[in-house]
Amino acid sequence: MSRPLNPWFHNTVKMQRKVESDGSTPELSRKTFTELLVTKMGFTAAEIWCIMSDAPKGTYLLTFMSESICRRYWQMCWSRRDEKPFADFHLECQLVLEVKRMTVHVYNPHVNIQDLTTFLRRHCSDERTLPQPGQ
Repeated sequence: MSRPLNPWFHNTVKMQRKVESDGSTPELSRKTFTELLVTKMGFTAAEIWCIMSDAPKGTYLLTFMSESICRRYWQMCWSRRDEKPFADFHLECQLVLEVKRMTVHVYNPHVNIQDLTTFLRRHCSDERTLPQPGQ
């Protein structure tokens, strides 16, 4: 496989159905969305690595087999964004999904501080401890 477009891209695009004027999000099943990819967007099953969907919320994560396929998809969606079916979706890069700010405030004598520290070191890139009152 080729390397990702950018460190954040990972050959994945998130498509979110736009909300209707009444506040609803039209449901589109995973099967229908997959058929849409093949018929309207011109992709084959061999080009798509994975489709993760949350159909009731209208969210679809598409991971492609290579950077070139992902780039072709991204460019096609942007160049045709005012046409159906593309106009029905918001496209998002995955940077927003991967960078999370987390503030952990624990004042519980039953939580082992070492367990919390281990968790933070495993899942966070920056760890800071605020000074305790009286220190």
